Amino acid sequence: MPSRSRRILLAVVAIALVGIGVANTPCGVSSTLPAKPNAPQLDILRTTHFPVAIAVEPYTDPVYSESLANDLRKTGLFDAVVPFRTVERVNLVARIEQPIRGSSSIPVLALVSLGIVPSTVEEELGYVFSIRSSSSNAQPVLIDFRYRGSTTLGCIAHALNLSSERTAGNPVETARFREALAIAIAVQRGSIARLMPKS
Repeated sequence: MPSRSRRILLAVVAIALVGIGVANTPCGVSSTLPAKPNAPQLDILRTTHFPVAIAVEPYTDPVYSESLANDLRKTGLFDAVVPFRTVERVNLVARIEQPIRGSSSIPVLALVSLGIVPSTVEEELGYVFSIRSSSSNAQPVLIDFRYRGSTTLGCIAHALNLSSERTAGNPVETARFREALAIAIAVQRGSIARLMPKS
């Protein structure tokens, strides 16, 4: 058998074995959540709302700007989060300044051992974006919301998830993540208010 064909066959077999391993792994995933907010942060969040519409400027890779728009909407901090094409009808514009990509590592040990040997990766999650006025050249406000955590795949994940600081799901899809994002914005409310039109 030609060497190229042999390599292709081995690759197909390896992928199939990994697939079987994933399908039969009786274990799970555990990821770190953002830190719990303290009382002063919660007080700021409870008393913050921006009575304006905000749009998110499209990023080169649209998944980042679309994700930010979705999460801004779910914070409830703004009257509306609208498509960028309606920017002439909004007061504020958010722009991704640095994409946070997380980790793309493949947990080989956990897969081939069916979760007996766990795999853990450290990753950074969150957003780095700015908020600017749609109608003035005022200095934009930088929102740097990111945190470092770990994601573990393996049988130990079930025990790790007993902690309130971890989740079995995607951490960026949790209420804790969106609450932390909202707080990162709310603590900048004075600077953001200066970008808003005077009533």
